[in-house]
Amino acid sequence: MSEWKRVNRRMKCPVCRRDHWCGVSADGTAAICMRVASPKPTAQGGWLHRLGEDAIPAAVIRSLPKEPRPPDRDWEEFHTRLLDGPRRRLPQLAKLLGVPEGTLAAMSVVHIDAIDAWAFPMRAPDGAIIGEHLRFLNGAKKCIRGSKLGLFMTHVAAASGPMGAGPIMCPEGASDTAYLESRGFDAIGRPSNISDPRPVRDWIERQNRALDVYIIADRDAPASSA
Repeated sequence: MSEWKRVNRRMKCPVCRRDHWCGVSADGTAAICMRVASPKPTAQGGWLHRLGEDAIPAAVIRSLPKEPRPPDRDWEEFHTRLLDGPRRRLPQLAKLLGVPEGTLAAMSVVHIDAIDAWAFPMRAPDGAIIGEHLRFLNGAKKCIRGSKLGLFMTHVAAASGPMGAGPIMCPEGASDTAYLESRGFDAIGRPSNISDPRPVRDWIERQNRALDVYIIADRDAPASSA
């Protein structure tokens, strides 16, 4: 959020009135709320809300202290520690998404009890984990701070590429990727329709063979880039 300020106790989210996870634009006219949905989901998770009469004066936002830069994190080591924890909440997410538990396990999905959210690892084209995408029980989504946006895929695709000779499906989001994998397709998911397409291209080029790729869009309006 280079042009956005995270909410805190001094400036709560004008949409949900909570003091964490959400953000307000630098000019105070818009908010990204991680809890209250709008017709405009954002690439980083949450939903865009135009504030109108509830706009926050820019002077108030400028007076807030700058956030420290998040420390560099070894995401591979971080996710390995998460995998060492209990896996008892995967059946709940499997039922919620309508996919087999084994599909989520193949994507290395874990539950983080401390924040009551499921974590989908996001990967670079070479399969390395570069961030964590969170999904909460109410459907809210966000990334752990410091994450880089990456691809959703199974650990097999991360290690050696697709097992079959069929086409590669490229949907939007982690849950769509899980659904396609559960139906027997090889799927490589993007974070959203406006995310950088180059990681998908780079992953395909690493396979060293001809592949048919199908880009699958959600049946909704394009996400805002805010």
